[in-house]
Amino acid sequence: MEEDIKPDIKPVIDEIPKEPDDKKTSLCVALKILKKYNLNSTAETLKKEANLTDSAYNTSEHDVNNALNIFKSQGDPSVYENAYITLSKFVETSLDIYKHELGCVLYPVFVHMYLDLVCNRYEAEALKFMNKFGPGQESYYQADIQNLAVITKKEELEDNALISSYKSNEFVVRMSRDTLSLLKRHLKEKKQTVLLDIVQENLFFDVYEGIARNKQQIDAVAGGMIGEGTRQDNKSRVYYGLLK
Repeated sequence: MEEDIKPDIKPVIDEIPKEPDDKKTSLCVALKILKKYNLNSTAETLKKEANLTDSAYNTSEHDVNNALNIFKSQGDPSVYENAYITLSKFVETSLDIYKHELGCVLYPVFVHMYLDLVCNRYEAEALKFMNKFGPGQESYYQADIQNLAVITKKEELEDNALISSYKSNEFVVRMSRDTLSLLKRHLKEKKQTVLLDIVQENLFFDVYEGIARNKQQIDAVAGGMIGEGTRQDNKSRVYYGLLK
């Protein structure tokens, strides 16, 4: 009589990956967001009550940004249009000496607001935003805007060279210290979270001492996909025949 040989079967449970601790992950993300906005006292209270360690602050920026995007997607998409209109009016009504440098933030803010709307699946609102504010951008950005306008769904953001460039690089804005002070004051007074987040996360200000530049000086070096080069990059660039 042949001996029955049982196959070597591993317990099925060992082959199923354990689900992550979603609650703990959410707490870690919340903790890092509180820290991000300098709500240190609240962060410490949460850490203590949730029995978290300092390693909770090591939560990836990807998880934090996903959480913020989910929060935004549950809100009112009209905040983007309202914030952009407020910013545009602020630029337009500023003194001429500062107006042109302040206007340099309009394009990168426009781009990232549009991308946020698409990412959060506000497709109709994104189209409206593009049609309303796209034509008003400077002429040297119109080619990039046409390429951007083709992207209307969240799935189209993946593996797109143009979007990758916008997302992986901060847009460089060269600005005098006085002009930047005016912008900071405006952002602080209006307290528009959507606008403030975009400026903090996606713009880099190359600040210099001195008088703000005029439109002719700005137009001579503007139009790059990720803004102007920093002063280190520009050290051999020619401005009106003079080495800067």
